[in-house]
Amino acid sequence: MVFCSSSPVRPRWRVPAPWRASRVLAVAICTLLGRHPAVGAEFETGLTPFATGLGQVIDVASAGDSRLFVVDRIGVIRIVPPDGRVLGPPFLDIRSKVVLAGESGLLGLIFHPNYATNGFFYVDYVDLDGNIAIARYSVSANPDVADPNSETFILSITHQPFPNHNGGDLNFGPDGYLYISVGDGAGFNSFNGQARDTLLGKILRIDVDGGSPYAIPPDNPFVGDASTLDEIWALGFRNPYRFSFDRSTGDMFVADVGENAWEEVDFQPSSSPGGENYGWRCYEGNEPFNLTGCGPIGDYTFPIHAYSHGDGCAVIGGFVYRGGRYPLLGGQYLFSDFCTGDLWSLVPDGGGMWTLNSFGRPLPPFSATTFGEDAGGEVYVGSTVDETVYQVVTRLACPAAPLGTCRQPGPGGAQLLIRNDPDVVNRRKLTWKWKRGDVTPVQAFGEPTPADYALCLYAGTAEALAAEVSVPNGVGCPTCWKATGKGFKYRDGGAAGEGIRKIVLKAGDVQGKAKIVLKGSGALLPSLPAVPVPDPLRVQLINSDDECWEASFSAPARKNADSVFKDTSD
Repeated sequence: MVFCSSSPVRPRWRVPAPWRASRVLAVAICTLLGRHPAVGAEFETGLTPFATGLGQVIDVASAGDSRLFVVDRIGVIRIVPPDGRVLGPPFLDIRSKVVLAGESGLLGLIFHPNYATNGFFYVDYVDLDGNIAIARYSVSANPDVADPNSETFILSITHQPFPNHNGGDLNFGPDGYLYISVGDGAGFNSFNGQARDTLLGKILRIDVDGGSPYAIPPDNPFVGDASTLDEIWALGFRNPYRFSFDRSTGDMFVADVGENAWEEVDFQPSSSPGGENYGWRCYEGNEPFNLTGCGPIGDYTFPIHAYSHGDGCAVIGGFVYRGGRYPLLGGQYLFSDFCTGDLWSLVPDGGGMWTLNSFGRPLPPFSATTFGEDAGGEVYVGSTVDETVYQVVTRLACPAAPLGTCRQPGPGGAQLLIRNDPDVVNRRKLTWKWKRGDVTPVQAFGEPTPADYALCLYAGTAEALAAEVSVPNGVGCPTCWKATGKGFKYRDGGAAGEGIRKIVLKAGDVQGKAKIVLKGSGALLPSLPAVPVPDPLRVQLINSDDECWEASFSAPARKNADSVFKDTSD
């Protein structure tokens, strides 16, 4: 990781909640955007809460509209609209059909490519007999409620006697066929991934539109091979719990959970005719596991990435980011690990290899369970520990120490209000006003349509970073920013900018007319400094176009010392 400038790499620092991230110094930012971040500032990739109260989150899917559909392993599917509310009643409740032993449950959900016209969606669950069931349902006359009596069985796979290694993911490929991931049925040293007379340990490919309940695509790789089941598209998997297609290229990524030593990410290019053997149980990752009955090494396709159980224990596959809000992430395959909560990405290096990026551990251990993708290509992560779906985001982050040179207000020309009620997070409030400054031309505010902003609060004589709040640029929130002729205004009723609801940036044609007003409130605000605030308090507003505005406060005036701080700049 390298800075675009010559600034040294600094130690990691505490990230205020609810933002959970790791700082990534901006080598990718400079390369992909062709511009430098603010001097001394960095960009972060991490997670921000999107919706909570969702139970044992096990899958997240899109029907091609603005809604997210979140699967609770117990057998319930709930709808979350763009504002993060959880609608009720559930979209579908099949708890009476689902067994929950071990890794069982309702595991996967995918909507038909023509869902808008046919209303079909498909689920993958473990039934009361312990077998894997693939079934189709239909939406009712109410678009937010499915018809629970519309179940049509597509496929049943005997999965005995163990309740784990079910696979469970469903995806429609670019070709319109339904792909299904199936685990090897568990049991130590299982050979099912290599056995061609069972669907266990495979990726399947079927045509749900061409037959009843399905047809075999004529170009499936083993059609006509009497030794291999026609449904098989690829083999050699242990537990391909999550897989996905790159919506831009059609490439397939499969995260296969390993046995004792290695986790792996497998890759199949869109040009593949299928039939790859990804190695299990002959190989685990890149290492031999049990070569009994195996062919020569050239028979197998090895992972693009493998990591040992010193770095995790169960890979959670994600998606290649193709959304429009965070172009820095474009083309990166995002994935995690259940045991550690790490967030990583893989990027092709142009020479046939892949580069691994680490974004730290934004989730607690044993919580990351799935990834999801919305209609616009934004990526989400499900967490079972706190019943929450998080959105993957990037943002401009504050430097660990204040920047050296910033625009100053006139005497008494800045105000700061902090309400930080530790018992009621919804009452958090932050107001920062900067005014009566110099002659500030409109160009000094940058252009919010690619510029990111961050408000940085440094407390005490050590000037330690006490809190920071970021605001998405016009790409991240195209409806938020508006040019006024004198400057720019930002307004977001949904508080996309970490609780920031309003910003006014106004240029000054004459001395003392420039001003900035920033207001935020609510639980989405990151943790603010505890009241009373350490003296002095230095506040800087920075952006990624290298602009900075500053005001310092010595806290002579306070209001309600238990939870509210109010002051005017020196």
